[in-house]
Order: sequence, then C-alpha cells, then structure tokens
Amino acid sequence: MADIFVSKGMSSDQVTTYQNSPTVTLKPTPIMEVSPDRGKFLRFENRTIRGNTGLPVYFDLNDTNGDDLPTNTLVVFEFQMSNGDDYHRVAVPKKQISFFNSNTISEQRNSERNHNALIPLKYPEAADREGLREFIDVRDVDSFTVSIISTAAIDWDQSEWYFDENAVKEMSRE
Repeated sequence: MADIFVSKGMSSDQVTTYQNSPTVTLKPTPIMEVSPDRGKFLRFENRTIRGNTGLPVYFDLNDTNGDDLPTNTLVVFEFQMSNGDDYHRVAVPKKQISFFNSNTISEQRNSERNHNALIPLKYPEAADREGLREFIDVRDVDSFTVSIISTAAIDWDQSEWYFDENAVKEMSRE
C-alpha cells in the first residue's frame, strides 16, 4: 500500500503539485504529478465496487476563495514513459465532478457511495489493446499526471486529493 495524497498544501513525497491554466480550454493542464522514489514503482489498480470498475479517488478541488471548481471540470489521468515525448490518457476522462463537489471526502469513501469515486483505468490510445486494464505501473523514470480543464484555477492550500491507499502499491524495481 502507498499513501499518495495532497491535503491543504501538504503532500506525500512522491507528489508534485501544479496550478492549472484556466485560459487553456483545448488541452488539459497538469495539477499533480506522481513520481515514485528512486528504485521503486507504483502500481495503480482498478477495483470493482458494486459492479463498477476503476481506480478509487477522493477529492475536493477548490479555488483561492475556497469555492468548488466548476461542475463541468474535466479530469484526466495521463502517462508518459521515460523514453517517450507524448503523454497518453490512461483512464476514462471524468467529464464532470458533481459527485465530488456534493460529497465530502468522508462521504465519498462511504461504502454506500464509493462506487461513484471510481475512475476506470484503460489502455492508452497508442496501445495495441483496448478497454479497461487491471493496473498501471509507474516507474521512477516515468511521469503520471492528473490534469484538468477548468475555467477556475485550483488552489492546493484549499484542496484535497487522495488515491485509495488499498489500490496503490509501492514495489521495488530490483
């Protein structure tokens, strides 16, 4: 298990936070990059909860006033291998965040609601396979980002993001 999070300005060592660009509307801009420690890799796993499959994430994204980012904020997971130039989407895009805006982190984690907090991991467009995948391995030389398109800028001092610790494993590359 690995504890990968950002909470009100603090984060785990493997996370670097960024502020999105609300003026860019054609391409998602990064808000978070996850980089495993040297010699390690992180395995992000799809889980099945109440018949739905995906990586469980819990978040509360806010602007500098502490207001929720707009409901129509698009959230995507992107992956870049160390030897590649392009970022590839590796999850089904979350086209709106109303569930996350209308539920606290505690409510999102509740066993009656947590199936709504799943973002399905998929093979990237460039892969020779299609559909959902069991997991994504992110090595210490790769880049895994959470990116958004939103008309408001995120303020990490007012925001939180958690990957479910039971769905992320830290492993050695040796």
